[in-house]
Amino acid sequence: MGALVSLAGIASAGLGLASQLSQNRHRREALEAQSRHDEAAAARDISDTRRQAAEAEKSRREALRRAVARRRAQLGGQGVGSEDGSGEALLLGLIGDAASGERSRAEETASRIAAIRDDRAYRRRVNLLDRSRLADRARFSTLTRITDRF
Repeated sequence: MGALVSLAGIASAGLGLASQLSQNRHRREALEAQSRHDEAAAARDISDTRRQAAEAEKSRREALRRAVARRRAQLGGQGVGSEDGSGEALLLGLIGDAASGERSRAEETASRIAAIRDDRAYRRRVNLLDRSRLADRARFSTLTRITDRF
């Protein structure tokens, strides 16, 4: 009779272990799916950031082109050529300001992309930690069930 109770305990522990393994597999799959989703979202965010920066830069370049043309027309209307010293200085000032702003915006875009990548790296570490905790819990639960049966 004692052997039957012992066999029943082992069978129960085995079923519990199988159930725990199944639950852990589902949790792991969910974590992996979330990780893939986060990776795709980060890639989309980076792509969107780059696209928006390129569109904004195109608009700014067009605005600069119009501003330079407008300034040349004003200088021409005043009888000052854009090739002489003061006219050229004004135009170079416009272009220099635009280049400075462009560098600043490029740094801002790079900073945004770095923040997206940092967030993704953090999420990846958290997912790995969650998986590790899940595996530890499964091992502990299995050991607890086996020792409780005996």
